Amino acid sequence: MLWLVYERFAADWINMLPFLLFIIFLNSPWIGAGAEAPLVLISIFAMAFTFRILSHDEQHCNRIASNGQPVPVKTAVTVKYAFHIAAGMCIIAAAALARVVLADVLLWAAALQTLPPLAVFVIFVSVFFPLYYRYGMEPIRIAMAVYLLALLLALPLLDELAKKHAFWGMLDVVQSLPAFPLRLVLACGTFVGLLVSWGLSVRWHARTEQARAS
Repeated sequence: MLWLVYERFAADWINMLPFLLFIIFLNSPWIGAGAEAPLVLISIFAMAFTFRILSHDEQHCNRIASNGQPVPVKTAVTVKYAFHIAAGMCIIAAAALARVVLADVLLWAAALQTLPPLAVFVIFVSVFFPLYYRYGMEPIRIAMAVYLLALLLALPLLDELAKKHAFWGMLDVVQSLPAFPLRLVLACGTFVGLLVSWGLSVRWHARTEQARAS
């Protein structure tokens, strides 16, 4: 299975490269605003990459195969989840490293900043893939494009508004809670949601494959 994930990286690294270069440029000293913006915004680029690759797969009828033979449904779904989550982690990590190298952000601080965007991206994957396997790419293509555009425009405005109103007191409440238990609960909740999402995707992908075979 790991070999299949590696094959996806080998096939799609050229599609990831523009995202990585743009993120590095965004966090460079010549731009500046990228390093000051919340790192969670980088999750939007990870979402856009996932959307781009799935659209490409649909257009070219790309199927996950091993030695030219179709793989079981569970394997196919697992490989897609693993590849896209790993690719999202690479994009988010590239942004963090760019801040360390180009914006003089401490490595430990940059590493902690990757947790929220990674959680946001995993939640996106957990919601998106069941819809993808249930309805296909075409019905949600326009909806996802509108969603990503709205997210890209809304998040900076919401962040500025939240800072202006001191996050409506929610930040103080969160900071008053024990850090480790809070992160553990959020991580466990995200993981459970991902497992439920994977199970739904396997079920609906299996139904789709059965319908194609009949």
